[in-house]
Amino acid sequence: MSDQIKDRKLLDQTVNAVNDSRKELEDKEFKKYWSTISVPLTFQDGLSKYTKSELEDIRKYLKVKNASGLKKADLIDVLAQQIPHFVEQLALSWDEERFMLLTTIVENGGHMTAPRLSTSQLDYFRRNGLIYTGTNEGEQIVAIPAELAETIQALQTEPKVQEAIKRNTELVKLTKGLLYYYGALTTEQLVKQIGKYASYTPSYTECMSLIADLNMYLDEVRIEEDTLFNSRVMDSEKVLQAHKAKVDVPFYPFDRQQLVLAAESKFIDRNKHYHDLVNYLMTTFDVTKEEADAVASETVFAIRNDQGLNDVMTILSYMFELTDMNIVRPLTDIVLDLMNNTRKWTLKGYTSKELKQIASTNNKRSVTRTVVKVGRNEPCPCGSGKKYKKCCGKSA
Repeated sequence: MSDQIKDRKLLDQTVNAVNDSRKELEDKEFKKYWSTISVPLTFQDGLSKYTKSELEDIRKYLKVKNASGLKKADLIDVLAQQIPHFVEQLALSWDEERFMLLTTIVENGGHMTAPRLSTSQLDYFRRNGLIYTGTNEGEQIVAIPAELAETIQALQTEPKVQEAIKRNTELVKLTKGLLYYYGALTTEQLVKQIGKYASYTPSYTECMSLIADLNMYLDEVRIEEDTLFNSRVMDSEKVLQAHKAKVDVPFYPFDRQQLVLAAESKFIDRNKHYHDLVNYLMTTFDVTKEEADAVASETVFAIRNDQGLNDVMTILSYMFELTDMNIVRPLTDIVLDLMNNTRKWTLKGYTSKELKQIASTNNKRSVTRTVVKVGRNEPCPCGSGKKYKKCCGKSA
């Protein structure tokens, strides 16, 4: 029933968004990241591709002293001398993902085919002066100056660096996992939550330093004042207000493995109700599993953003022809089940169904009366001054 697909173009766009496929960079950006580069690369070659402003950004990021106000050529000379001294310092704030990219490039002779990197990741590496991007013989590559090869190889067996990378990796995964389920956490809340799951007790300063650096590298996390958000949160204030309104409700107690799994960039919490929606879309609208999965995942994010049933159904109606009530009714039921069983950011990681069950249990507890037994010869609790057996106890 392919004719029931209302807008194939829109459906394809949804698939592309979920799969995080790269959009074409603007001509200016393409030139910035992928201009011609020679290999093996030297610092002089790599830094000469940068503008004076970009070189200043590297100087400020690394806090290179006594180098402000220099001409471009002189600044390149200073950075080429100074950057190698900052490699270990930078590595101490990295996780396995970033460090492995560094070492893999070195192991491949100093350059390799460019992996899929977001704009923020490209800018992050440009800012620290270690990894350079460009086009060589028609291929987009990432490269490291030859002057850094031995230093980077030595870090692979440096105990202090390896231990820091291990700790950082744990904190990064916990941060991403917590924000996947809670949507938003103040820095204080995040440090407290990490303390529950980490294999060691990180300091507040350590967490904040790592998070500040992580914010420059990741698209999935953003910082607004003293609060961190999952980048898919649409209404930051709404989530924060919902958390405050539920001050008596603790954040849902996930286990460590759930958070680690949720840290994966393409992770979607695919429960039974999610699969029900995927299967219904596949059988009813003649779409592929990939297309149905893309629609279902976007539906989940709409629900996480506290969109109501009408809003979700409207979103689906943009892609599918929803005029036949024999199609709309079962689809509505499936969406309702998914809404009731999706962990929402405004509910501190709970599903609507779970919170209703908690509320019902608390109500039952609140109306439970405590029965106090009174001896027949004891004073009556009504305050009459008579013995219980001569007063209220007569009818007992």
